[in-house]
Amino acid sequence: MNAPKALFIVTVFALIGLFIVPSRANADLQLLKPLPSDPATFVGTGGYSADGLGQDGTGGTVQAEIPAGSTVVQAYLYASYFFNEAPSLADLTLNFDGTDVVLTQVPNESLAFLTAARADVTTQVATKVGGGGGITDFAINTDPPSMDGVALVVIYSNPSLPVTTIAVLDGGASQAGDTATFTFAAPLDKTVPGFSAIMSLGIGFGYQGVDGHVCGGGQFSTVDVNGTRLASCAGNYDDGFAANGGLITVGGVGDSILNPTDPNATTSPGGDDDELYNLEPLLVQGAPSVTVATANPSADDIIFLAVIAITAEASVTTEICDDGIDNDGDGFIDGDDSDCVGPPAPGTMTGGGVIGNKLATHGFTIWCDPTAGTSSLQVNWNKGKGRFHLTSLDTAVCTDDGTIDPGTPLADFDTFTGTGTGRYNNVPGATIEFTFTDAGEPGRDDISRILIKNAGGVTVLEIEGTVKGNHQAHP
Repeated sequence: MNAPKALFIVTVFALIGLFIVPSRANADLQLLKPLPSDPATFVGTGGYSADGLGQDGTGGTVQAEIPAGSTVVQAYLYASYFFNEAPSLADLTLNFDGTDVVLTQVPNESLAFLTAARADVTTQVATKVGGGGGITDFAINTDPPSMDGVALVVIYSNPSLPVTTIAVLDGGASQAGDTATFTFAAPLDKTVPGFSAIMSLGIGFGYQGVDGHVCGGGQFSTVDVNGTRLASCAGNYDDGFAANGGLITVGGVGDSILNPTDPNATTSPGGDDDELYNLEPLLVQGAPSVTVATANPSADDIIFLAVIAITAEASVTTEICDDGIDNDGDGFIDGDDSDCVGPPAPGTMTGGGVIGNKLATHGFTIWCDPTAGTSSLQVNWNKGKGRFHLTSLDTAVCTDDGTIDPGTPLADFDTFTGTGTGRYNNVPGATIEFTFTDAGEPGRDDISRILIKNAGGVTVLEIEGTVKGNHQAHP
């Protein structure tokens, strides 16, 4: 963002960071979808841009960074308000790059005195950006007294980019915590060219007492990915200034995904936070889904925006399937919500045989839920000179590949992808990565892929091929 220099800076009130209002009933960020039937905000070859601005006066700019060869397909202008539960028409009317735009307040039941609003500005942004190729500025020529700042989110398609699912979630996040779950159409493949997993947060009324991306404590939010902490000090006024009317931060243009360097830090430098995050290190290869959770433990600012983009085809939901609450606002709760109805829990795969034309043999009984039973896997090769014995099945993902028919018995899966640890030639500390498929009887089309490394990380076996034997998936 580019803000004009203020003629004066409003005195920072003692209220900043200390005005706490009890939370109302549960409120969640809601998934923004062009059509109710859409699986997410956007699924296709493309990406997004986000930026924020808090200014004392008018004439500052928010920016859109769009690569060449792109087409803008969605664009949204947001505003974050403080001490204003119901912004007036005058408050909601912003002059956006020379055009008056009327925003609509988005649902928020977290903190009554903090609100947000949104307007669709796709046509205006698309006209100015054209085919992209750099950064485009949009002037904000209105600054209502109760507005902390604005955010601009632009989604674009680009045929040169991989398929990506983008979720825009907006409203007023529950201080106790919100979640968004991506369920992938196929097991997550982090090896596809151009893979990325990025998240932006937009936070209003955030104050940590120190300018910039540093972590000053006080008002803060957290981010977790599949239960693992990603950030502990989100917030502050990175895109504004230290006074009511400028307390806003939005991760995006000009920010870095390298922060925070310590996800558990609540002070600088380890806790430095741009509100722009790289989720990739916390995503598991082959995973069927990922859940991202935000919370505001200090209960005194508003996460009004979250944008998550992952290189994969997925559906997204904000429903939590065991809390007795209609989190996603569709009128259905927990098991009655289609988002919570998944395939029956799969069981086991058994089998073995010779792999390909190499003298490698394997035999196994493995569980889709590693905690449900004892898994065994033995691999022998090089006329018995190489031997691997599984001692722990560490991860297991059972999926249904629509191109494979496992025949009978009727299992809910035909592909087993797993990792584990064990002994290589009786030396512990070896690791294995494997994929086994069941393509029906008599087993000649079943496939095995195996990678084994010794305790030192050196590859001792890498093999892939059809099986002279049989794999069998069991319900």
